[in-house]
Amino acid sequence: MVALLVAMAVTAVWMGAALPAWRQQVQREKEAELIFRGEAIARAIYLYRQKNGQSLPPNLDTLVNQRFLRRKYLDPITGKDFLPVAGATAAGGSTFGGGGLQGGIIGVRSTSNETSIRIYNNQQTYSQWAFDFTLEQQRAGGGAVFMPSGDGRGGGGGRQGGGRGTGGGGRGGRGATDGPFEPITPPGARGGRGGV
Repeated sequence: MVALLVAMAVTAVWMGAALPAWRQQVQREKEAELIFRGEAIARAIYLYRQKNGQSLPPNLDTLVNQRFLRRKYLDPITGKDFLPVAGATAAGGSTFGGGGLQGGIIGVRSTSNETSIRIYNNQQTYSQWAFDFTLEQQRAGGGAVFMPSGDGRGGGGGRQGGGRGTGGGGRGGRGATDGPFEPITPPGARGGRGGV
């Protein structure tokens, strides 16, 4: 009987020590899944734009229906839908073209304000992890994107410079502005290098 009580006590101590490590491992797996799903959505928006004259998709269902996205993913942190981020892009792919601005979604965010274990694009709060098509666009290079200002989140900095000429210097983002739209760039983007 004494041996059984000792065994139960040792097991309880061992489980108490293992539980935080197990919880952390589960959280890391959720974070990895969040990145996978968020980047899949960002890539789908980028591919949609490539096929549809740089216009933005109106919603995630469009990406699923047109087979740019396998399915409508849920946010693994909250178990609910992702928060779509609305924005606008210049019609015809021009920066300030005469065609005006076309609206749609530029990406998604988590609705969780919890602190993450992992740091993603210099952010440690899930709701600030940016899953925008601009990540893919940055790899391909180019294109101005506009986001409604006054949402309190602040811009991502100055616009990225082009491949030729002098690149733009990055400036710090800010919250609300007087204009209807505020240019944004991918997280971590800096001013481009001067070309030949």
